[in-house]
Amino acid sequence: MFWLFSLISHALIITQLPSIFTILLITFVCTAFVSLSIANYLVDKRWLLSKLLKACLLASVLSFMLISAVVYGLQQAEIYHWHLAYKPILAFAIISLPCAIWLVSLKYYLEHRWPKLLLVLFISLLNNIALILLIGHAAKWATDHGYYASQLLL
Repeated sequence: MFWLFSLISHALIITQLPSIFTILLITFVCTAFVSLSIANYLVDKRWLLSKLLKACLLASVLSFMLISAVVYGLQQAEIYHWHLAYKPILAFAIISLPCAIWLVSLKYYLEHRWPKLLLVLFISLLNNIALILLIGHAAKWATDHGYYASQLLL
């Protein structure tokens, strides 16, 4: 799966997508990596940085695949004629497949049993919420004190 992320990142560099998307991708990978690293260290008392980096890169690839699959899949012309009860089932199937792939690969990378893996994911979720709140408060502080993103390009 690492070659897939390399291919996607190479395509992003060649097509020169906006810097906001790049910042979003870097923030997503860094916060996932930091929160998984801290959670894994708290549970297992060892640092598995290379394995966790691979897991975070895989999570970012799968999340963007998930977003594009939901947007593309649910807007097909054939789906408009389906009964309304089938659309949530299709959305659940589209969402659960990348999540299941990531959970199984995370179990493979970290070599934990399921209860320990779920504990790592719960602690990682708490860390992610804290990091998102910290980034939000830092952005609010910067905006309140006159620092704007447009000044970064000057």
